[in-house]
Formats: sequence, structure tokens, C-alpha cells
Amino acid sequence: MHRAVIFKAILAVFFMLLSPAGAAPPGQSKTESPGPSTPGPDNPGTDTPGPGSGNVILASDIDAIIDIAKGYGSATLSKDQRGDPLIKGRIEGYTYSIFFYDCEDHKNCKSIQFHSGFKLNKKLKGLESINDWNRDKRWAKAYLDQVGDPCIELDVQMRYGVARDTLDSVFDVWSYLMKEFAKHIDF
Repeated sequence: MHRAVIFKAILAVFFMLLSPAGAAPPGQSKTESPGPSTPGPDNPGTDTPGPGSGNVILASDIDAIIDIAKGYGSATLSKDQRGDPLIKGRIEGYTYSIFFYDCEDHKNCKSIQFHSGFKLNKKLKGLESINDWNRDKRWAKAYLDQVGDPCIELDVQMRYGVARDTLDSVFDVWSYLMKEFAKHIDF
């Protein structure tokens, strides 16, 4: 995939996930109220995606998340040690997990975390390679786990939902980052 396309996808994910709730659209101050025909929280309009419309996905929409994951490779649903949902998948030979957080009774989760750990034949010497990744790269943080294996993680806040296309873009970015991290650590 061309780097410009990846960069645009990353920017789209960044602005979609980090824009504050209630932020005014470009060209409109926060004090202006949208007109009655303008879609908004109180007037969804006919084209505005909303929960249940199929366009906005919440972390509790596990089937929709698995559906997107399967577009990138294999994905299966299980449960983690606490009983919360856990998706295990494989993209282009790299295994990963999606952990669900802020769940109520193992349902109605509010965020997800992509995670991939790499078992190396030779251990990394010190934290220089990990620190280089964290300094030079965005989106996925890297660290060494308890036994010294390198890992990357990417968190996605989904409390109010994200557009299906945005979550698909997150999977695309995740796929790219796993491959880049594997190269970075000489996996």
C-alpha cells in the first residue's frame, strides 16, 4: 500500500478517535446551535449513522468487529481470564489479540486494545530498539513483556462508537504496524 494512503488512513483514525465529544464542525462555533435540518445528537437526520444503523460500531458489537477482522485474516472469539470477550486473530502470518476493556458484566465494553507479542530466538539487548520505536512511530506503543519478549499495543476508545469505515481503517493501520514492528525487531 502506498505510504500516502496509509498516512491519510492514520490521520483519519487519529482525528476520528481523538476529537472531543461536542466539538463544533469546521466553520461553526461551539456556541452556534445546528439548525433544525442539520443532523446532530438531537436530530439524527436520515443519513447520519447511529448505533444500530450498521454504520457505527460499539465495542459491544463483537460480531461486527469479528466481521472486519475476518476481512484481514482469521479471527475467533473466546474469553479472557476475567470472562470478558477476547478475539484472537492472524494477519499475514502475524498473530494478535483484541482485548475488551471497561466491560459491565462481561458485556457492554467501552474500549478495545490490539496486542501482538513476538517471541524472538535472540533477546533484544536493552531497551534501545523499543525506545527507538516509541520515539519514531505513532499509534502503537511498544514494550518488553515480563519475559523480555517485544510487544506492541494499540488502544481504541469506542464508548460512543466509531464508524465502520474508521474501524476498518484501524485494522488496516494495525496490519501495517505489526509488519513494520516485526521488521524493526528483526523478527
